[in-house]
Amino acid sequence: MKSDYVIIGGGLAGISTLYELTIRGHEVVLLEEKDDVALETSYANGGMLTPSMADPWNSPGIAKHLIKSLNNQHSAMKLHLSALPGMAFWGLKFLRNSTKKRYYAATKASFELAKFSLNRINELIEELNIQNDHNKKGTMKVFTNNQSFSNQIKIAKMLSELGLNYSPLNNHETIKVEPLLSNTKEKIIGSIYYEDDCSGDARLFTKKLANESVKLGAKIFTKTKVEKITRHKNKITGLETANKFISTSNIIIAAGNNTPILTKRFGLNPSIKPVKGYSLTFELNGKNQLPRIPVIDDSMHAAIVPLGKRLRAVGTAELAGFDKSIPNERIDNLKYLFKRLYPDLNETVNWANVKPWAGLRPMSADSLPFIGKVKNIKGLWINSGHGHLGWTMSSGSAILISDLIEGKKPSIDPLPYRIYR
Repeated sequence: MKSDYVIIGGGLAGISTLYELTIRGHEVVLLEEKDDVALETSYANGGMLTPSMADPWNSPGIAKHLIKSLNNQHSAMKLHLSALPGMAFWGLKFLRNSTKKRYYAATKASFELAKFSLNRINELIEELNIQNDHNKKGTMKVFTNNQSFSNQIKIAKMLSELGLNYSPLNNHETIKVEPLLSNTKEKIIGSIYYEDDCSGDARLFTKKLANESVKLGAKIFTKTKVEKITRHKNKITGLETANKFISTSNIIIAAGNNTPILTKRFGLNPSIKPVKGYSLTFELNGKNQLPRIPVIDDSMHAAIVPLGKRLRAVGTAELAGFDKSIPNERIDNLKYLFKRLYPDLNETVNWANVKPWAGLRPMSADSLPFIGKVKNIKGLWINSGHGHLGWTMSSGSAILISDLIEGKKPSIDPLPYRIYR
């Protein structure tokens, strides 16, 4: 088999890149080792499109929080001792990037890509009539702590210079935007409403893009694991799978957490590690009114997201290696979040029918993705490491990597996302 371009990875990054290259007229093949596309982090993630959440998780002071989390099973961001041996190098870079200067620089760069990308995602959903419970009513982050509220407003003010629209709200105004919070068990001192944020089902979005790509001539092979990327001298020649060789001069690695495994033999080890998150997807009994927008609880770093007739509780950032087990305490955390935000609705949930899920976000040490060309290897490209903004950044990253591949002037500045940084 022969193709102009081969993409490794059938998640949001890979499928978005597949679609972008295909509509530009290129012959593209995508390989995914799972039974279908969008079965990993794209499957049941937070479902939010949030340039507003551009601030990295490694904020100043994160080291103290991680140390405390070792003995706290309910910590919103938790480090497991068992994960330490394999995360030493990444962890040091993660902490090094938590200085104020680097934190704010990464926040701005993250927002630029996220905002650019969200515009494209909204266009695609409209143009392709993607039915994925898309909600364009915004998101809201609620606060029970004055200091946290003040810190987040400071970040919002900074990002407003780059185009973020936001509204600080008091308790009364918060409930006016989301009336179902009126009976919350926690005293909400205020909130920030981000009117341009959106939400929806990321997996349905990914599946639709995959189908549209195939209609345009792209080929997708599932249950296909890449055994080896081949080259002659400094030029890509193809790749080997268990039962075929595909000849190509361009390979784009969009394999999330497996990206470093594929690039290691080329002398490149991008600082990407899995950060586990959890979700519960469920419906309410009867004809109860659902929340109108996603609500993020700042104190728990978790959210309740309406998806059509469903609700999804999402949260946690857990450094636990490749472990995808779902401990009961994490399920309890998300149940507690829902109960304290929506105590009345909590009585109408049949918890026996809830669908729990855990996914591994591919997180870079500075919270920015790696997008660009592997140096000294002609035809090898990377589009990985998008962390907690994987869906939000997906289409923008696809445009950026496609511009770079075609030698065009990039639509946005590629420097913050360069591979070697």
